[in-house]
Amino acid sequence: MLMLSMINSNAMQAQQGETAYRPEEMDFLRAFYNRLEEENPNGDGVLGFPAAMEDHLGDEEREHALGVLGDGLLALSDHSLGGGYGDLPESVRRAAEGPALQPPDSIELYRIDEWSEDAGALADLLRHAHSDLRGGEGFSSTLILSMGLYAGGSEGNFDAWLSQEDVGVLLETATRNRDANHAILTGDFVHPNLRGEDGEFLPQLTYESAEDMLDHALASLFTADWDDGGASVRSLTDWIAEDAAAPEDRVPVDENSEIRPELPPEQQRSAEALAALVERMEDEEFRNAVFSSGHEVTGDDDVTWRDVAAGHLNPELADSWSDIFISYMDVFASTEGLDAVNEEQRKEKYDTRWDDEQNRVYLSPDGRRYFTELIMGDPDAAQKTYNEVVYYGAESMGNFALGDGERDHSGADSYGSLLGLVDVALEQESERRAADNTAAVNHANKVRGAVVDTIAGFAADRNVSAVTIEVAKFLAKEALTISDNSSAGRTADAAGNWMAVEDMQHLCISALAANDPAVMDALEELHPGAVIGEGEDRYIPLDPEEWEINGESRSAARANMYDYIDELPWVDGQGTTKSAVDNFLTTLETAWGRWETVAS
Repeated sequence: MLMLSMINSNAMQAQQGETAYRPEEMDFLRAFYNRLEEENPNGDGVLGFPAAMEDHLGDEEREHALGVLGDGLLALSDHSLGGGYGDLPESVRRAAEGPALQPPDSIELYRIDEWSEDAGALADLLRHAHSDLRGGEGFSSTLILSMGLYAGGSEGNFDAWLSQEDVGVLLETATRNRDANHAILTGDFVHPNLRGEDGEFLPQLTYESAEDMLDHALASLFTADWDDGGASVRSLTDWIAEDAAAPEDRVPVDENSEIRPELPPEQQRSAEALAALVERMEDEEFRNAVFSSGHEVTGDDDVTWRDVAAGHLNPELADSWSDIFISYMDVFASTEGLDAVNEEQRKEKYDTRWDDEQNRVYLSPDGRRYFTELIMGDPDAAQKTYNEVVYYGAESMGNFALGDGERDHSGADSYGSLLGLVDVALEQESERRAADNTAAVNHANKVRGAVVDTIAGFAADRNVSAVTIEVAKFLAKEALTISDNSSAGRTADAAGNWMAVEDMQHLCISALAANDPAVMDALEELHPGAVIGEGEDRYIPLDPEEWEINGESRSAARANMYDYIDELPWVDGQGTTKSAVDNFLTTLETAWGRWETVAS
């Protein structure tokens, strides 16, 4: 056991790239586990040892011994160390595969009650393994797939034969291998038991293709009624956000080129997995499965929602997908494809994919909408996503109003697209709730109200400028208000009402006054109560409710002050303040309105 501990420690260092793993160390692991398998306690091979230890070791000793044995199995399964799935003892492979992944020509019946004992023993071995040690891609992929097929098995199986706790242990261990996660999400994994001599998938009664099997397994993992709200399975997708390239690294070196810089392998792997996950959402059968879980959720208001979507059922998953949205917000903000005539044209020209030639990920408008709609199922995840969008808008408006370079409307275009996407997704989630429940609650307005309440603290935590915080507060309060009638939907001309012109006018009044004391003096003389503070500390709050004017219309005061500055030159010298504001708002509202076409 001491020797095994040392070899396991070397394996962990080798996986982290600190040292090499010597062939004789892997030879030791093979010989060690082959001998354990031959010992065959209780006729269960290596998997018989957890039970056998109960009579001979105390709890702490047993946990330590199981951890050492679990570490060794993970190291033995890793082909990057010289091992592999085929090197694992047969009892371990059989338990990892479960009944669903047995060879089609096998004449031996592997009953679910037998498997549940074996899988429970395997969970015991891996439960105490070191959290920084991962299994090989084949072993990890097998566990993810078999747990998904078990979760989607016949009604009543999940949690009946193998506990959710044990399933969670096996999934947590398996999803440490990000290559395995990638293989499952992209459909690249075909279990060796299910490959023919030509390497292709062997069709079965239940699944005609490996893709069908993976779709079923993933949908089952996402829509299982997890006791922990999906924490057991979120690590399958968490890494996509963690490994994402920074937005500035996804921009072409030459602004006239479509070619992006080549990404490091980890970042490209993340983008490929995102494309695969979003593409699955575009498949009608898969989409129907994740949007109709078959489970009920009773909220804090005692309203019971039936047949809820995966994000509503498992908020941990919605949170994971929100992180992905935020990490790839520049990709989700794209307006490419939004002006396509119909869904077929969008699919033909703007399909979801990783493009090897351009080194970039494309996400179709429909795929983005479906993915975002799943996030909107959980109020906390929806609020977090909305917070980020509003913060993005605050930065865009602040940069436009306070910038001293050439006029750039890319921020307005992206912000408008993001708000349109999130608003449409949030409205559709609300409509589904209204349609599926007799006691409808306005989910969309609840989310927006929470954003208003928290955005100031959210922006302040980012250590950003006071102007950006003020813009964020103002946008949250004013720009996110839409119709309370979620079931009625929006009309095409509603975009003009979405964001009042006053929003940008207020910002420009405050910005130009802050940049020019002469303008501040003139506006203070025009409406003294709108200017707060003294001397260099004077400012004009963006929210008119903070103006100290009595007996006077705030909208009239705003119009008077804007009338004073609207003909002043804009900071780029390319026109007046009014032309800059009008162009910014037109760009923003146009981008927002395009999402109505996608949703209709």
